[in-house]
Amino acid sequence: MATKKTPDEYGLLKSMILRGEVMPNERLVEADYALRLGTNRANIRKALARLEQDGLVVSEPFKGTHVRRITEAEAIEIFQVRGALEAMMVPFTVEKMTAAHRVTLKALAQHMRVALSHDDALAVGRASRAVREQMWQISEHSTGTRVLSMLNSQLVRVWFQAIMMPGRASSIVSELEAVVDAVVAGSTDAAVSAIRKYHESSITALKKAIANRSASG
Repeated sequence: MATKKTPDEYGLLKSMILRGEVMPNERLVEADYALRLGTNRANIRKALARLEQDGLVVSEPFKGTHVRRITEAEAIEIFQVRGALEAMMVPFTVEKMTAAHRVTLKALAQHMRVALSHDDALAVGRASRAVREQMWQISEHSTGTRVLSMLNSQLVRVWFQAIMMPGRASSIVSELEAVVDAVVAGSTDAAVSAIRKYHESSITALKKAIANRSASG
């Protein structure tokens, strides 16, 4: 007899939020989602508590729990913190590099180049995240990786605004290729400089996207 699979309430709810199936400020009613996911309210309550720790939802007295809206100013601040943290972690990545890591990073960088050749900016964005996440893993800096993962979860709704700016996808590829080249070569200073340049460009692109959206009403 087949065993009934236990639902991953946290994973399911997080995926729904990140995909945009649940919109910012939309309420997450325990009873409704317990029924929708085939579970109970206690499990939904636990999942919502974890999502609040991730910064994806907010629980307020008498108002219940709703999906957190990231303001434009906060998005810029998160980009800034993320950039500073990644620059801090790059030396650890260089230190822990192995021959196998070099092969993996080069292959992931090539995926970005292929996505760019197909003129697929969103695919470039996904591939670039894979490159950076691989560097986090190589660094073995568990606290930094955990914080960066949380920040990325919060930014998933706004990052596309920056990447869709004209020319940004091409810049991402060239900037992260420079990071990978420096890391693979074992040049800490060059790698830190390159990752800082990448993040400065990311913030500039996001600010332009915000300005354009404001101008268009």
